[in-house]
Amino acid sequence: MDNKLKFSEKMGYGLTNLGSGVWLSFINTFLLYFYTNVAHIRPVVASTIISLAVVWDAVNDPLFASMADNHRFKNGEKMRPLLWTSIPIAILLVLMFTVYGDGSGNSTLPIIIAFVFYFLFRIPSTLHTLAINGMKQLASPDAKDRVSLSTWASGGGAFGLAISSIVFWPIVRGVAGLDSAGEMINPRKGFVVAAAIAGSVVIFTSAFNFFTSKERVFDDVSEKIPFAKCCKILLGNREFNFNLAILFLYGLYSTIISGYALYYCTYVINNAGIASVVMATYVFGIIAMLPVVNKLYKKLGRKKVISIGTAVLTAGSLVFLIFARQTFAPFVLCAAIGIGTELITVMLSLNRADITDMVSESQGARMDGMVNNVMYFVQKLGNALLTFLLGVVLEYSHFDGNLTTQPESAVRAIILIMGLTALVASVGIWALAGRLKIDDSIKSE
Repeated sequence: MDNKLKFSEKMGYGLTNLGSGVWLSFINTFLLYFYTNVAHIRPVVASTIISLAVVWDAVNDPLFASMADNHRFKNGEKMRPLLWTSIPIAILLVLMFTVYGDGSGNSTLPIIIAFVFYFLFRIPSTLHTLAINGMKQLASPDAKDRVSLSTWASGGGAFGLAISSIVFWPIVRGVAGLDSAGEMINPRKGFVVAAAIAGSVVIFTSAFNFFTSKERVFDDVSEKIPFAKCCKILLGNREFNFNLAILFLYGLYSTIISGYALYYCTYVINNAGIASVVMATYVFGIIAMLPVVNKLYKKLGRKKVISIGTAVLTAGSLVFLIFARQTFAPFVLCAAIGIGTELITVMLSLNRADITDMVSESQGARMDGMVNNVMYFVQKLGNALLTFLLGVVLEYSHFDGNLTTQPESAVRAIILIMGLTALVASVGIWALAGRLKIDDSIKSE
């Protein structure tokens, strides 16, 4: 058996995470803004639609994962969802970014349609993510290979974010056309075209990974583990629980960048066009860490790497809160989040792979899907909570998507929720990381 990871295989994982990063970032960055500013749905209603769909997605994660773990797959069969789920993902992206009715926000039917399409979208997206993350554990049993794959995957995800952050907002504005004041003339057209391009990227990258990947760690499901027992086993693992808590806080950071940055640029510094550059700073922070994260891990271990990441996040949050209305403030925060979360992400991915091995070996059967998707369940809960909170805050701070200039109460609310959330999350991750013992567990084996 050829156990050596080929360059094309690593590239495949990078590309499929690029595609995943594109659709995830596209939705997280633009959907709430599209609902409130283009479809003119009230902020609290729009955030409720997104949060309920994300909660549904979080709930179905472990359910689908349990079914996958208890099914005997033939070699390569776990990768098939990458192909057949990419097509409905692409179609539903376009349907989600289409305005139904007159776009006044006064009709109930467009709200129901928006909820149904996003609800449906979360089914193929869950299966797509399950295949991507499960294969990283099955590609190699070697820890160094897994760090390498995680780095490639993280880098691909970063470039996916770069595409969404740097490319798609100018596409939306360019296709929509701008008036003399810099406002979009036909944002409906802009978002539909951008969503179609994002969907095409997902299909291409998924196909590339499917045809270049190979399984080297094979499932043994001679004993099926019921869903309830899976949950009991996982929640009885100390390191698994600490990883869950860190992932919940990590989910808050992804929402800060994707959900809040566009509102901040549009209404706090009054320059929607600069949003792409601000979000690109986050991506460049991630890319800057790609060559060094593996070296830091080998020299310092995962706890210290996570601690360095949280120190960067804390410093960036404090600078942002002090200088929130200065043009440089969002660049500092986004760069800090990019650097800090990249260090944390790779370590959490390594934790996930090692926890999967420990739990699977103790049970005599692979539990890749359950470990991955229960962790994503918690991360998505953090994302849903903060998205809902943003909608509530905007609603009750008198935000109005029809206005080009928002009241001071809405501006202050956007600043505080961005800065304080980042600060609280970084302190929480630092405290939790200090209690991780997984490095010791690995060394003792």
